[in-house]
Amino acid sequence: MIIQIEALDTLFFRDGKPFEMGDDTWASGIFPPPPSVFYGAICSAYATQNNITNPKDIKEATKNLVIKGIYLHDNGVVYLPLPLDLVQKKSKTQLEKEDEQDDKKAGRDYINLNPLNKLSISNYVSSNQTNISLLGLEDEVESLDTGLLKLTEFNQYIQGNINGLKAKQIDDFIQKENKIGIQRTNETHISEDGRLYRVGMNRLTRLKFCIEFKGLEIAKKGLLKLGGEGKTVKYDDGVLESNFKISHQVQSTTFKLVLKTPAIFENGWLPNLIDNQKIKLLSACIGKAINIGGFDMISKEPKYMCKAVPAGSVYYLEADNEQTIKDTFTSHSISDNFKDNNYQNQGFGLYQLANLKN
Repeated sequence: MIIQIEALDTLFFRDGKPFEMGDDTWASGIFPPPPSVFYGAICSAYATQNNITNPKDIKEATKNLVIKGIYLHDNGVVYLPLPLDLVQKKSKTQLEKEDEQDDKKAGRDYINLNPLNKLSISNYVSSNQTNISLLGLEDEVESLDTGLLKLTEFNQYIQGNINGLKAKQIDDFIQKENKIGIQRTNETHISEDGRLYRVGMNRLTRLKFCIEFKGLEIAKKGLLKLGGEGKTVKYDDGVLESNFKISHQVQSTTFKLVLKTPAIFENGWLPNLIDNQKIKLLSACIGKAINIGGFDMISKEPKYMCKAVPAGSVYYLEADNEQTIKDTFTSHSISDNFKDNNYQNQGFGLYQLANLKN
């Protein structure tokens, strides 16, 4: 089942950092939200529609829910996170800046960053001419952590063709709005000293979330509670599954793995499936770790907070043979499950295998 979620108001999604009024006046957020936000919203919708109120009963009734895909949708166009090995020049000439501004609606041009001798990738190329010829770059470059790529161009990317790819920024689709508030006492409703706070809200002017899941049936349309303040959003199943298909097989034992959602690994940034025997890690292009937390409704306490590798991160891998690839990548997710958390079912670590540059 695939549902499309449309915001009716501003939304706020907390990151994993603690926030206490009086200690910190700014509640930082994260966008897009981690997969666990949608997992919890679907579980809550199922519980409401089936009159289940006990948290333990809700957990048992929704244990088979599996998030299989998370997409951003804008007026018929589907977007996925920009792979972080697509980079742009860090220092631009005035003419390049003007051209980029003029071409903002179409998107930004990107260059593919390839492994250097299959051993490393870098955001800087020295004056060594061999390095320049291998990477095809002569300037310092940077990635775009908040970049988006159309699904049609993402399919082009995973086939190894990066010519003409244009990326968008999430900020092109949302408006930032600050909400200022202050805590009041329950007895007198008078504001308390030192309890002023500010929250960064997001207004989704056009953007919608599309969530693909299985293992649970909910009504085809309805309302959900989403985000840090439990804002109401509406959802329906009026999207075609064919719009979200990604089907491609890697054509070599040397290939890339691209994260479509943040991934949580027991060993930090390194997936357990990389054993350096059958699947070797050649290089990696990963972004800054994000904090994933939450609140456990059963134990009534914060969940174990961990760091996740962000969506768009790319792992360059080499398998000993083609059958190893088929045998290894059978699950929809490469996240590790530990500390009684089934991160795979929640939608962490969704990935796509891709060919290296043609």
